[in-house]
Amino acid sequence: MIGTVKRSTASKLILIGMAQFCASLSFGTGFDGSIEVETQASFSRLKVSLDSSFKPVFVETAKGFKIEVPAATLMDVGVPFGAEKEFNDFLKSQKDERIVDLRVRELESKLVIEGEYRFPKGEKAFSIPKMEHFDFRREEQGKFLVDFFYRKGPTRIQTLAAREREKGRLEREKIQLLLKKEEEKKVSREKRIEDGRNALLFCEQPFNRNTTVFLRFRAEHLPLRFGSYFPEKVPDHRFQYEEPKEAGEEAEMVRLALKLSRDNQHALVVKTVQFLEKEYPKSKYLNEMLFLKANAFFRMGFEDRGKELLKDLSVRAKGSEVGLQTAGFLAAQSFENQQWLAALQSFMNLKKEMPDHPLIWLFRYGIAECLYQIKQGDQAREEFDWLARNAPKPEIRAEAAFKIGDVFFDRGQYAQAVASYLSGMKGRDAYLGRYPSVLLNLAESYFQLEEFDRAEVQFKRFREVGAAQPTAWKSGLRLAEIEAMKSKLGPSAEKAFMETINRYPLSDGALISRIRLLPCGSHGGFDLPAAERLIASPEVLNFTGSGAVYASQFKELAGLTEVRMLVSFREFQKAIDRGVARLRENPSVETRKLIEQGMIGAIKEILENKLKDGDVFGSIAFYEKYGDYLPLPAHDPLADDLKMKLATVAAERNLTQFALKLIEPYRRMNEASQKEVIEAIQKHVTLEGIDDQESRNLIEAKTLWNSPDFKVQDPVQSSQFLGRLAYIRDGSKSAFERSVLLALFHSEKKEFSKSLEFSKKMVQGSQKLPARTRAQIWGFAAEVAGQASDLEFLEKSAREASLALKGLNPKDQDELTFRHLSAVPAQSYLVQLQGEALEKQEKWKEAVALYSQAVENKIGGNHILYAHAKAILKAGGKDSKKLAGVSLEKIQQSQDDDVWKRLAQEKLNEIAKEGKNDGKRNP
Repeated sequence: MIGTVKRSTASKLILIGMAQFCASLSFGTGFDGSIEVETQASFSRLKVSLDSSFKPVFVETAKGFKIEVPAATLMDVGVPFGAEKEFNDFLKSQKDERIVDLRVRELESKLVIEGEYRFPKGEKAFSIPKMEHFDFRREEQGKFLVDFFYRKGPTRIQTLAAREREKGRLEREKIQLLLKKEEEKKVSREKRIEDGRNALLFCEQPFNRNTTVFLRFRAEHLPLRFGSYFPEKVPDHRFQYEEPKEAGEEAEMVRLALKLSRDNQHALVVKTVQFLEKEYPKSKYLNEMLFLKANAFFRMGFEDRGKELLKDLSVRAKGSEVGLQTAGFLAAQSFENQQWLAALQSFMNLKKEMPDHPLIWLFRYGIAECLYQIKQGDQAREEFDWLARNAPKPEIRAEAAFKIGDVFFDRGQYAQAVASYLSGMKGRDAYLGRYPSVLLNLAESYFQLEEFDRAEVQFKRFREVGAAQPTAWKSGLRLAEIEAMKSKLGPSAEKAFMETINRYPLSDGALISRIRLLPCGSHGGFDLPAAERLIASPEVLNFTGSGAVYASQFKELAGLTEVRMLVSFREFQKAIDRGVARLRENPSVETRKLIEQGMIGAIKEILENKLKDGDVFGSIAFYEKYGDYLPLPAHDPLADDLKMKLATVAAERNLTQFALKLIEPYRRMNEASQKEVIEAIQKHVTLEGIDDQESRNLIEAKTLWNSPDFKVQDPVQSSQFLGRLAYIRDGSKSAFERSVLLALFHSEKKEFSKSLEFSKKMVQGSQKLPARTRAQIWGFAAEVAGQASDLEFLEKSAREASLALKGLNPKDQDELTFRHLSAVPAQSYLVQLQGEALEKQEKWKEAVALYSQAVENKIGGNHILYAHAKAILKAGGKDSKKLAGVSLEKIQQSQDDDVWKRLAQEKLNEIAKEGKNDGKRNP
């Protein structure tokens, strides 16, 4: 063993000696051919002597590259053992313009060849220096080769030059764009001037909600005719009296009364029944005889006495056929006379007294119709829904299902109406001929949602089944209006309107169609005198809409049409005068703008003609009277030109004040903003002076507002009023009252979003105000929030007003006295407002807490109690029905015989019925 080790050591020494000998030989011959760099014109080539069995891996580094050769050593690339240092010295000479700093490292498991890249500098330097490479083998030479070449790209000089060229191009394009915009502005201004000269521009504009007034239809809701089930004229119509068979005076009196009635001797009937009442007060025939007596009064013309007797008899004989006939007659009479609450009470009594009667569906139909008429939509919807599921006849079920959508329609909730109508119509096409109005209502809902294609389909569908309906003209009118939207009131639209006129000549639709055609085109066949006669006719002046159309909107349409018609006939002065008169009728903001646009066209036409004719003083007088209707600066270039021309000729005649008045608004356009103006004022006057000036402005504004002659629709008065408030700062001592005035102003103009904005400013810092004033302004803010549909702020405002009232000192009489500012609200009203806000947000638990506190403090009456019960039921819970029943029972115990009492009884009946059903299901 020892001898073996000694032999191995000796062998190693021999090998080392041989390696050193070989290395000394290599040093003498150099390392040429092992690794070398070859320079070409367009690339550099790295040559490595390496057997093909090795698999080199090329890796990019931060400054260059490295080639890793797994399992290789220096000897494998032709470097003798122990000559690593000398070899690296040799590699330093292997470089060119692309490859430098070559070096080799022999690691434990691989050989690493590294190098760095060299790129041009100065003018030839690349903007983005990047080296590309391509490696391959030459097996016959035993070489691994890598070619290096620069990635193509611009030099820095070329990039800078390109950037300069691009900059120049962009500058040129910018100049061209500016010139183009200036040219477009010029063309646009000229077009606007031409449009401004075109007083009949309204005839060329699209026909839509922005350019005309669309009338809003009421729902086509045909109530059930109760005369088919109950008598309408005489209570005992079709009633069979029982004629006694037995002998005796009592029976004889009954037979006599019936005979006298058949012989039309009704006065003797009354006397006979009175004898029976006196002698036989407990007669089993007495209720029928009293019924006969009441009918005798009706037949003699004493309906009031007959009704009084029937009312007593409906209580005395309830549950019997006489009671049913009596109550049914009273209900039908009240319903026919549109005495909705009286009819509702009668139908609810019938429902309560005869819950199992075969006509229970009819009683509930009457309840549904009465609730619909008194705008109790949610309760009406519940009844119609019950009928749609439980009425005995399928046609009645279909009719009730159709009518559910009418509730949403009347509220203006057209999307919900569409969904309800479509749901009600599903599977009930067979009954559309019986109740075609549902198609008309569905089409109108689509129209109001501006889904005109769908509306057109449904209006045409209605024509197929409801052409004979009294309000079928609605479909003709709407189809013509839809066609007008497509053709800008072109020939096809005129033809459609004429078709409506010819098909329904005596309808409201024919009148509205004539109004539509009057301003433009052939004016519907009217000349000026005929058109003026139509506008002034009783048919137009006394238009009611027959319950199918909102008449106030027709009045606005007639006013707008009159102005446009006079302009189109070039009766400009008449158009202006009638426009002023129509504006005094207080139309909506949208209609006011349209009327003013028609007037503006006429004003500009007259003013331009007067200036052309050199009628300077006539121009000035005309402008003084009507100039305030012209648009503000920069809104209408023709109006601006006319004002400047008028200012010029006025200045030439030394009418300096008038000229300055015309120029001043244009000078203000270029001045500093409102904040900067105030800062400039502060530099030249004391703070006290500004406060005094603001106080004077506030006093003048309050005086204008509280004047009985002040009208927010009057542009001159409004401009004066707003001008006084414009220079009052937010932090001023007058800012609070300024916010109050602006909130009132925008509220009266029905600009509720703006009113709410100033109401929120108004209530800021209100804790410093007296409690009564706080309650007043928070109460007003709550009303505005309700109009603006800001439920969260409505809830907050009502709550703050209520808290202020709780801290009210009886001696505190402070109250703001602005025109149209509501007085200090009552607690019950605030609870109602806050409760409605919570209900709409479905915050039922908060609503329960609010109403519970109100009930405990005895605030409000039956309305609050009913709302309390409703909120408890909505909130749900184990004892919700029991707790709700407490409030409902309180309503029943009250002395007030109002609708809430009747609704409470109905709700109690429903709870009791549900309890019985639950008992049956859970023995």
